[in-house]
Order: sequence, then structure tokens, then C-alpha cells
Amino acid sequence: MKEMIYDFAIHTLYYENQDIRVPNFSLAIDTLELVFEIQTGKLLCIQGFFPLVQASEGNVNLPECKKGDYLLHNFDLSTCKQDEVYDLIKKIPQTQKYFEKAPIKYDKERGIIQIGKETGENEIVIEVSDNIICGLDQNSDLESIYIFPTRFINETTR
Repeated sequence: MKEMIYDFAIHTLYYENQDIRVPNFSLAIDTLELVFEIQTGKLLCIQGFFPLVQASEGNVNLPECKKGDYLLHNFDLSTCKQDEVYDLIKKIPQTQKYFEKAPIKYDKERGIIQIGKETGENEIVIEVSDNIICGLDQNSDLESIYIFPTRFINETTR
């Protein structure tokens, strides 16, 4: 099992022994990359420079969710090239209201990072992996991401 690691010394979220064997592209929220399979639009992983020093600390409320894949909806995959990185808001403008200022909340006690809007009770919530939960609005557009790194390292540098 690959481990998701957050390193406070370099402000980076990454996977140890990451091995993506399918053609992919990324949609970025600032410098954080959401990596998708180019054929299906399936979210594979999340990685990148992601300084938690900008996050507000507090309790993150986790919505109830179902296990499954997050697939891009309302999106033309043919506009993306392999290994390219695109701005999420430019590619999917309707997500701007959730991610433009990219509110980040960090629940230090439970090791949970929330990006975007807090997901409500009647919205679609998908547990993509042990490390990622995606909240979707009524149009199946991404509105929030909950990240659960397996480990945090170099926390004293925060």
C-alpha cells in the first residue's frame, strides 16, 4: 500500500513509492495537483506543494460517504494532454466559488486537511481512497476535498 505523506519541512504532500502506470494529467488548485486518468477522468491521487501554514486550525466535520471513484463530470477529456497540468478553475469554471480562495482547514488532532467548501448533509460524498474524500455539489462538480495523510513528518518545523 502506498503511503501519503505530508512533509512540513518542504510543505509538500506526496506518496511514497508512487507508481502511476496509466496515462494521466493534473488539475491544480494553486500548487496542489489532482491527478486524473486521461482515458476515464478518474481521480488517481493528490500531490504537490501545499503549505499548511496558511490553513486555519480547527475541527473538520466529516460527512458520511460511500466508497467509489471520483470521475470528472461536465468535462471534455479530449482537451487534456498526457502529463500536462491545468488550472482547475480555468478548466472547470463552476468550481471557482468553492476553490478560488481555496479555504484550507487543518484538524491537527485528527490529521485531516479540508480544502474548499464544507460539504453539507444532502450532497454527494465519495471516499476515493483511505487518503481522499471528495464532496460534490448537485451537478457532480467538485466542491471539497478531505485529505488524510498516512503520516506527517518534520512537524516541528511548522
